[in-house]
Amino acid sequence: MKPVTSAAPSMPVSHRWTNGWGGGKWGKGKRECPFYKRVPGTSFVVDAFSYGGVPGATGYFLTHFHSDHYGGLTSSFAHGTIYCSPVTRALVLLQLRVDETRIVALPIGEEVDIMDAGLAKGGTRTGRTIKVTLMEANHCPGSVLMLFKVPNTLPNSPPYIYLHTGDMRAHRSHLEIPVLRSLHRIDALFLDTTYCRPQYRFPPQDEVIGDAWRDARAKAAKVAESGPDDSAVSEESLPQKPTGLLGWLKITPRQQSASLVSKASRIQPLNAFTRLLSSTPRTLIAVGAYQIGKERLFKALAISLRTSIFSPDSHKRRVLRTLGDQELTRLIVDDPRRACVHVVGMGKVDKDGALEALEFANARGGSFGRVVAIRPTGWTWGGKGHQTAKVERSGQFSVRDLRPYLAHPKVTVVPLPYSEHSSFDELEMFVTGLSKHPGVRKVVPTVGSGQGWKEIQRLCDMFRTAGESSPPVANDAILPPVTELE
Repeated sequence: MKPVTSAAPSMPVSHRWTNGWGGGKWGKGKRECPFYKRVPGTSFVVDAFSYGGVPGATGYFLTHFHSDHYGGLTSSFAHGTIYCSPVTRALVLLQLRVDETRIVALPIGEEVDIMDAGLAKGGTRTGRTIKVTLMEANHCPGSVLMLFKVPNTLPNSPPYIYLHTGDMRAHRSHLEIPVLRSLHRIDALFLDTTYCRPQYRFPPQDEVIGDAWRDARAKAAKVAESGPDDSAVSEESLPQKPTGLLGWLKITPRQQSASLVSKASRIQPLNAFTRLLSSTPRTLIAVGAYQIGKERLFKALAISLRTSIFSPDSHKRRVLRTLGDQELTRLIVDDPRRACVHVVGMGKVDKDGALEALEFANARGGSFGRVVAIRPTGWTWGGKGHQTAKVERSGQFSVRDLRPYLAHPKVTVVPLPYSEHSSFDELEMFVTGLSKHPGVRKVVPTVGSGQGWKEIQRLCDMFRTAGESSPPVANDAILPPVTELE
C-alpha cells in the first residue's frame, strides 16, 4: 500500500466527539461502552467485552489476553465477530471455549480488509472496507497494536488513521515499523497510559535481566541443539560482569551479602551461582508471573543458566505451550526435579509462597534446599522495611540497584523493576517520535480517571507538541465516539 501523501482534511462535524472522558457510565443497570473503546466512524470496538452487546457494534477487537481487556467474554458470546492475533485466538479457545467460528485471527504486520457490517442512519449496510494492521506490542505473548484506516466520507480525501495500542511496552523499534513510517499522519493515538507520571521511571527490560541476556540469545541455538543441562551450570553461560539480575546471581557470596539491605539477610548468604544449581541441596528460583506475561524474564533465566522451566500448575504449563514460542516450549518440563526455574503465581513470591514451592518440589523428589523468589514489581522495588529505590534513566541500572532481602533462612526475595507497560520515559519517546513522523493529531489516554486523567492528558499533549509535525486539534474537535453509525 502506497504511503498517504495528501494533506489531512479539516475534521468534519460528523467526525467530532462530545467533551468528556472516563470509564463506562452506569445507567439503568447497564454499563455504557466509553468512547475511547470505539473505532470512530465504524461499528468496531476495542477491548470492550465487559459492556455486553455494545449498541451498533459488529466487530470486537481484542488486543491481548489479559482479564482487564477480555473481561466479560464468555463461551456464549454472540454479539459479533472477534478479531485478534493468532496467539490470542489460541488462548481464547483454550481458556474461554468461545465458538471458534466467531474468532478470526489476523496476521501480524500484514494489512487486511475487514468489511464493516454496521448500519448507516438510514438503516442500510455501509458496505465499507476498513483496513486493519496488527503490530507487536511488546507487552505479553499475542499482544498487538491495532492500526485502522477508515474511509473518509469527503471526496478525494485520505482515510482517517487510528492507532490503538492496547497495553504496550514502547521501544524505539516501534518507531521503525514500516507500516507506521509509511503513514502521512495518525488522526488519533489511543495510548496505554498506565505509567504516564514522571515518578514512574524504570529501566529497560534488558538492563533488568542483565547483560547475559544478550549473550544468551546468541547461545540459544546451541541450547536448542544440546537440550538444557539440568544438573550443572556452565561458567561460560553466565554473565561476565555483574549487571542486572543475572549479574547478581553470578557474583560472590560476600558481594551478594553486601548487596542485601537488612542485617538479618547476612545470616546465610547465598553461594556463588556457579554452584547453586549443581550443589546439594540445589537452589530453586521461583519467578512470579500472571496467567500470561513475564515469559521473557523466566525464559532468559533458564537459557542463561542452562536449566529448564517448570510450573506446579499443569494448566499453566499447557498455556505456556500454547503461546507458539518453540524456544520456550523446549524449555518447559513436567518434572519439577529437572528444572531450577519454577514459575509461580504473583502472590506466591513471598516467604510463605516460596516455602510452599520448595515443599512441592521436594515432595516430588527434588533436592532443593533454598529459594530465590523473584518478584517483578514494576517501577519500584524493596522489601518490607527496606529502602525503596528507583532508576530514573536508562543505563543507570546495576547490581547495586537490586534490593534483595532474607525473608527466611531458606528464602531470599528479589524485588525486580520489571514491567510490561511503558515507563514514563518510554511513553515520551513513543509519542514524541510518532509526532515527528508520521505526525499525531490527537493523543487519547486509555488509562486514568477524574483529575488524574487531566494531568495525564496534559503530559500526552506536551509529548505530542514536542515532536509536532501536524496541525494541533482542539480538545472539543477531535474524533467521534459514535459517528453516523448507530
